[in-house]
Amino acid sequence: MEIKNLLQQSREIWGGQKLNLAQIIVRMGKVFGDICRWERDAVKDKNTHNDE
Repeated sequence: MEIKNLLQQSREIWGGQKLNLAQIIVRMGKVFGDICRWERDAVKDKNTHNDE
């Protein structure tokens, strides 16, 4: 996935709302956790993996 795709997806999720720093950090933490679970590739997490 390219950066432009990530930006488009984030706009679809959060719309045009302006976020403060705390709100951005919370959202980044959620995404980072998802990436870590994907990389860890634990059996318990496999059912949430997809290519999208």
